[in-house]
Amino acid sequence: MPLKPLPIGAGINLDVDDSTLHDGSSVAYYNCYMDRGQAIRTIPGLTLNADIGVGPGVEVFCEFIRGHNVLMIVAAGRVWAKTSALGPVTELTGAVLESGYPPVFTDDGTDIFFAANGPINKYGATITQLAGNAPDKVTGLAYIGGYLQAIGDDSTGVVDGDTFYSDDKVNGYALWEVYNNESNPDGVQALVVAYEQVYNIGERTLEVTYVDGTVPFSVNKNAAQHFGTPSPHSVAFDGESIYYISQVTESRKVVKLTGGGAPEIISFPIDLPIEQFERVDDARGFIVAFKGQNFYVLDFPTANTIIDEQYYPSVTFAYHIQTKMWLIFAKWDGDSGQWQSYRGCSFTYAEPWGLQFIGGRDGKLYTLGTDAVIDYDAEPVFTHRWRDNGKKIWSNPRTISLGKVGDYRRPSDSVQCGSYVYRQHEIGFSDLSDAGAIFRALVKSGHINHQVDVTKVANFYRYNVKRGTGEFVINTISEDVTYLRR
Repeated sequence: MPLKPLPIGAGINLDVDDSTLHDGSSVAYYNCYMDRGQAIRTIPGLTLNADIGVGPGVEVFCEFIRGHNVLMIVAAGRVWAKTSALGPVTELTGAVLESGYPPVFTDDGTDIFFAANGPINKYGATITQLAGNAPDKVTGLAYIGGYLQAIGDDSTGVVDGDTFYSDDKVNGYALWEVYNNESNPDGVQALVVAYEQVYNIGERTLEVTYVDGTVPFSVNKNAAQHFGTPSPHSVAFDGESIYYISQVTESRKVVKLTGGGAPEIISFPIDLPIEQFERVDDARGFIVAFKGQNFYVLDFPTANTIIDEQYYPSVTFAYHIQTKMWLIFAKWDGDSGQWQSYRGCSFTYAEPWGLQFIGGRDGKLYTLGTDAVIDYDAEPVFTHRWRDNGKKIWSNPRTISLGKVGDYRRPSDSVQCGSYVYRQHEIGFSDLSDAGAIFRALVKSGHINHQVDVTKVANFYRYNVKRGTGEFVINTISEDVTYLRR
């Protein structure tokens, strides 16, 4: 019989029961993605950059401020700065931040400003707070057209409003005023500056304002949307589109505003678990980029639900922007044999240094391990196993060599693979590239029957994989199958 490529599918489909997922569908992609050539590749592991000394279990948030060439790091209510790729991480004093609260950053070309549910801090030789009637309890911060904008509480207790804006830069941001969403009064959850406009995302609505030079802010009424967010920290901007969790048709969805314009719902493959999560108001969204790939990463610290046969107290989904597929980013716990939420909780790219930084959940700062050390003696492998006809027991895994560095020979076929009506496949890869811990990637297919519901014999599986480089890249897995008469 001719070889048939396995229709493994791409991305994850968690909005349906996995028993209904057949040819061309997949149940889950963990720590791997499909590139534009339809090859399956792993995301990079992490490399330790600095242990900033706050202890385990503490989230580290990082932001590279372009134009200042400084990496700002916030953890446990403290702040550090790194001013060169090989330089030290130096703690700064004087900042007022709420411990554990995700910080927000902006800059005006001269100074850097940041806040974490407290006053606005100004970075310099020493850190100071903006004086006057600048808002307190600031959770959103932006700079546009000479003005600072903020979400927070009025420091004098006189004005109760939504978005605060400062006097202009020339006057040192001395005085602050407030404006409310006009189209539908709605408490602002997040601010995004994009396309020379400010996107004021409320709990139920989105209003867009711009600097008109007089008021100084006017509303772009044509850009208003009825898509707010219950999850203020889910908002992320990749330079082209804005992403966040919203409530649409009385259910939770993830929306994408391409070019800041009309919203598009992108969460259908993960709608079911999102609806079942205990809460989403604490969800965190950030953009991750590497090797020409871009992802909107959405972490749910209190998911508390079952996904793909495992209970997850927390889970991290990632939307692959190029291919429009959802994946799971996760840390593998070798002791328990369980997936955990992704090690990283923030990402920033230091372009002058050529480094991509990940802030960890464990008090440490990492870089993406895109330049792994080559081990010429190691022979990396991946595993392939399956289960048939709805059974929950997997076969013993077959081990397939990816070859030592320089060995480009095709791997051996897997033979004597049994019979089935429909078969679910699992492809797994592990190494020690996750900051010295086990990095694991896995793909689980739907129930493949090659569109024929009769008993079949799998004579062998053939693997078209990248060999001799130490990478895990699967181009195709093909099956030689014989159909049996009933």
